[in-house]
Amino acid sequence: RYGTLCSIWNPPSQYPAYLHLVDIAGLIKGASEGAGLGNAFLSHIQAVDGIFHLVRAFDSKEVTHVDDTVDPVRDLETIVGELCAKDLQYVKFQREAREKDVKKNPTMKLPPLFFTVMDKVTEMLENQQPLRTGCEWTAPEVEKINELIPGCITLKPTVYLVNCSQKSFTVGGNRYIKQIKDWVTTHGGGLVIPLSIEFEENLTALQKAGDVDGERALLDTLNGRGSV
Repeated sequence: RYGTLCSIWNPPSQYPAYLHLVDIAGLIKGASEGAGLGNAFLSHIQAVDGIFHLVRAFDSKEVTHVDDTVDPVRDLETIVGELCAKDLQYVKFQREAREKDVKKNPTMKLPPLFFTVMDKVTEMLENQQPLRTGCEWTAPEVEKINELIPGCITLKPTVYLVNCSQKSFTVGGNRYIKQIKDWVTTHGGGLVIPLSIEFEENLTALQKAGDVDGERALLDTLNGRGSV
């Protein structure tokens, strides 16, 4: 469609929309204090506009897990907990910096909304509630958040990608998906999309091999739902 419109209107310059994906290694418990990739990971994720959380939801002895067992809710709690902890550090730093400025300059005065927003944000992060959807923000509060703490990671729009086995994906889900959806609902909400990397890899292999019948047979197992 984009190419067709450009050929019709022949604009002097063309800037197609694109999505640039950056693969960042997963978090482990204690990352906000420097464990694992720690601050390197968190600095990378602060630079993006949105987040895809890829969560494992399949059992396999061949694919190891950093915690030895498969528990997607535990993994989500670890990830969101570490992001909230990092945001809390950032919020406290920004608050202390502004309060120090006021002490240095008696003529300065912080507005009541500063304390209202900072108190609310701090309470949410302490309770591991992402800021983007953890509560209903008023327009003045949103403006103040963007002014005071624009670097908060949990303000970024988030989609949860649930990686199932091929078998689970083709039958429409497994026992983990409901657990994940329930958890997301109680932790700020967000879009949950089941997928299967195993399925996608097999589909790609068939396409590269030119196996049209095999590709069609594999897609038929989805009953019209389509792959990623």
